[in-house]
Amino acid sequence: MGGAAVAAAGINISNTVWFPMLHAYMEPDRIGRFFAFLRSGWHLTLIVFYLGAARWLEHAPGAFGPLFGIVFALGLLRIALIARMPERNEMSAERIRLREAFKSILGSPLFRRYMLGVTAGHALRAAVLPFVLVLLQREIGFSQSEILLTTIATFAGGLVSLYGWGRLIDRRGPAPVFRAASIGMAVLTLGLLAVREGSDATLLVVILFFFVYAILSVGFGIADTHVLFRLTPPEAPARTLVIAAVAVGLIASIAPLGAGIGLERALAGTSDRLLVYHRFFVLAALLQAVSWWPLRVFRADVVDGPLLDSDVRRPNRAIDR
Repeated sequence: MGGAAVAAAGINISNTVWFPMLHAYMEPDRIGRFFAFLRSGWHLTLIVFYLGAARWLEHAPGAFGPLFGIVFALGLLRIALIARMPERNEMSAERIRLREAFKSILGSPLFRRYMLGVTAGHALRAAVLPFVLVLLQREIGFSQSEILLTTIATFAGGLVSLYGWGRLIDRRGPAPVFRAASIGMAVLTLGLLAVREGSDATLLVVILFFFVYAILSVGFGIADTHVLFRLTPPEAPARTLVIAAVAVGLIASIAPLGAGIGLERALAGTSDRLLVYHRFFVLAALLQAVSWWPLRVFRADVVDGPLLDSDVRRPNRAIDR
């Protein structure tokens, strides 16, 4: 648990660097395609890794040590690769003060809507997916190598759909993607009520669930990034991007913790363990189906430039609508 906590802290701390660094490389009218291309390479790499990992675990069940060794070596390679990358300098010489930065961000009506809708979406996905895996392994009885197939399906779904989402969002705007992805993920979550036994047919259904869920999830993620970069002032991107990432990540990380505590307590008091998971999935689906509502304003005609300190240029009715 200690090792997992340290690794998670390192991953999240390092992730705050990427958006400010990449801000200098992207073109304003190609944000969706830019990040779709980057994430496609990431997904392809992970698919290759997890396919190899699944094959290894079939021959050596439980032997995760060599896999972590490979990841450690890749981490060292990553350090060498990014050491010479140019850093994104803030055009503003002012120090980043958390209180003023939060006040500036939350003072924007559009940014408040962004934070509310995106945080809700991330929190729900973070709460649902880990416990689907817990259900499959603990209650349904799938093996480690079978569980890894769901991970491969997740990255495969992202790989085949990322660039298409990027082009769509750049042309039509993020709002319809937020709506379709949220409602689609809600319907898929309700479909988990059919998971009751560890048959081959169930495994295929679960793999299909992760594949389609990933397609919708990456669409939501590209739309999220598109809006965030449009809301970011070009003269001082780091303070906006870092604070937004930290705030969303902090709140969203509480969701799986709360869900886990609630599930454990509910499971301890019943013999029908599947019913507990199914009720949890129904509740999550209902919340997911409405989580996009604050994000409905981010149409193509609204998100057409840096808006963080320019909301005042737009009629209030455009923001309220």
